[in-house]
Amino acid sequence: MNQRGFAPIIILLIGVGVLVAGGIGYYAIRNSMIQSETSQTTITWLQQPYEVTLFPGTVKAVDLHFIASHNLSAPSLYISPSLSRYLTFANIGSGTLFGNEQATLHARFTIPDSIPSGTYSGVVQIKNGGNDIEQPLTATIHVEIPSNQIIPQETASPSPDRIMTTAGGATIVKDEIDVMLADDTSNPDETIRAIATATNGLIIGSVPDGLTYQLKYKVSNINDLQQIQAKIKKMPHVEDAVFSVFGGLN
Repeated sequence: MNQRGFAPIIILLIGVGVLVAGGIGYYAIRNSMIQSETSQTTITWLQQPYEVTLFPGTVKAVDLHFIASHNLSAPSLYISPSLSRYLTFANIGSGTLFGNEQATLHARFTIPDSIPSGTYSGVVQIKNGGNDIEQPLTATIHVEIPSNQIIPQETASPSPDRIMTTAGGATIVKDEIDVMLADDTSNPDETIRAIATATNGLIIGSVPDGLTYQLKYKVSNINDLQQIQAKIKKMPHVEDAVFSVFGGLN
């Protein structure tokens, strides 16, 4: 091959080399910029530390707020292993987070029904381009066993392991009955405590203004739950007792 034949090949190789070098240079500059952003950035959590109390078999969705001092161009999250089984986030890594503006992380705590009572702690740390940013959020989950005497003042959402589909296609919580008391019940708290005690139920949630209460039972099948439901319906001051129909979480 003569020298003229080599010329196009040499030009092509030079062009490829320039592109490769340019690409390497671009990523080097980008990584350098991210490291610079990260080294200068501080995080202020508006709920530091964050603590939540949950029953086994329940889920709680919360918003965690923070402010970064600088823009984060490649945000991600690190969740310590002690929390990663129970805590998930819906909206990290979706684009640039702007500095000096309040940002919100949509968090979900999920406690399986088999988890024993206890305290589970760890950290949530924001990363930028894989680089840690200081000031992690300390998060603590207190898992407590419900009772037939203490009445929570909010509703409880079920964990996935408590949900089943019946033969008729309905999706229900397999161990829960929702009890509605009559409007003229003179002492609803004492009434629901008596119902829970008489049926070996645990009070896991309520809508106080609506005189509605969530009772959880240790049952092996839907027939056992139906028998408890029938018993509750015959008790004084009970307007209705129904299976908890699961429509999903927001």
